[in-house]
Amino acid sequence: MNSFSNALFISLFSLLFINACATGQNHPMIGASWVAQQDIIFAERSTIAFIQGGRLLERSNQRSRNAPYCEIQSNRQFDQPLTIAKGSRLKVLRVNHSTNSVLEVQMIFETRMQVESDAYPMVRAVSCFHWASQSDRHLSSEVIENTLRGVLRLEQK
Repeated sequence: MNSFSNALFISLFSLLFINACATGQNHPMIGASWVAQQDIIFAERSTIAFIQGGRLLERSNQRSRNAPYCEIQSNRQFDQPLTIAKGSRLKVLRVNHSTNSVLEVQMIFETRMQVESDAYPMVRAVSCFHWASQSDRHLSSEVIENTLRGVLRLEQK
C-alpha cells in the first residue's frame, strides 16, 4: 500500500469507527440540575453561549484549544439577546459522549448533557469539549464542573 492509500484508509477508519458515541444511561449527572450562578447571555442571533475557565465568552474565537470549554446550546436564534437568569435551573436528562478525529492525530472529545427547563424550553444542551491526542479520554465530571464554575453549578438530585 502506498502512503496515499494508507492515509485514505486511516481517514476512512477514523470517520467510520473512531466517531463513536456512548450513552450513559446511569451517568451520575442524570437527574441533577445545572444552576445559573450569574445571568447567562446569548448574543443576538446566536444559538450558543460559550464558557471557558469559569467565564462567559462573547465569541467562539475567544476559546483556547489548550483548555476544556463548554457551550450552552439553544434550538433557535433570537432577534434580541437571550438571558438565562441567575438561579435558573437546567435539569440533566441524558448524557452522551462522542469523539471526532481531526487530522488523524488530534481528537475532539465531547460530553453532551441534554437538559430541560420550564422557564427556558429553547435551551437543549450543555456540551463540554476538549482537544486531545488519541490517548486522552472524555472530561471527568470534576473537570466539567471546574470549567463551568462561576457560571453554572451542578446540584445533585
